[in-house]
Amino acid sequence: MKLRRLLGAFLMSLVTLALSPAKPIASAQEPSEKGAPASSSTTASPESLGFSSPRLERLHVAMQQEIDQKKTMAGAVTLLARHGKLVDLKAYGKKDLATGTPMTTDTIFRVFSMTKVVTGVSMMILYEQGKWNPQDPISKYIPEFAHLKVFRASTQTEK
Repeated sequence: MKLRRLLGAFLMSLVTLALSPAKPIASAQEPSEKGAPASSSTTASPESLGFSSPRLERLHVAMQQEIDQKKTMAGAVTLLARHGKLVDLKAYGKKDLATGTPMTTDTIFRVFSMTKVVTGVSMMILYEQGKWNPQDPISKYIPEFAHLKVFRASTQTEK
């Protein structure tokens, strides 16, 4: 349950980045050093952006424990950012179990069936920002749904 909350918070931070109109985050990689974090002006301490270093360390421990148990994933990469500033970027585990290649922060993942998850988290972020309410009619956002009619089939057979 804790891991689900941690992964949910992580996913929310990624979706927040995708929805944020703020300036893009600088690459976390130096071109000459793949997998090594960059020293850039867009990196900030957790506390300066409202995060707790001890709680961030709990995320690292939880992710490493999940990887070590090898029940759900062989490796992972976490990224935490706010207001266009990188707070944390870390790789865990292996990207290839067969060869033992360690995970790097620039590993490309194939992601399947994540539309509902990303959409759900995006909608909750927009709700927190006061941009929509679950009780609002759909027609408020998609005018074509304003005057829908429902077809009711006749229960009597015509003679």
